Amino acid sequence: KAQPSSQGSGLRLHPGAEFLQQVSDDSAWGATSATHCLTPQVLSQINEWFKAYTRNEKLQCLLAFFHAQPTHLAKSKRTMQSIIDQAVLESDEWVRALGRLLNGYPATGAVQC
Repeated sequence: KAQPSSQGSGLRLHPGAEFLQQVSDDSAWGATSATHCLTPQVLSQINEWFKAYTRNEKLQCLLAFFHAQPTHLAKSKRTMQSIIDQAVLESDEWVRALGRLLNGYPATGAVQC
């Protein structure tokens, strides 16, 4: 496994870092331009390393889920839901709240209000 380390951009080098860098380079929340990077492999890496991410990295990742196409949701719903399940258990209130909103979203395409 890659070990976290500092990089000039302020983001750590870990699996999924390229996706998170793409998201942080976009000025919009959730970075619609970065959703093409949410491949099954990247989602698997994010799933494995989610707990090690910073609060902002977790929020950026979760917000990007809102921009996923229905076909993408169907193909990766188990991994995305696993990431959401981790978010629901987070100690950070914002991550936990966003996780609760997204709970079930990959399978249904609906937000839990």
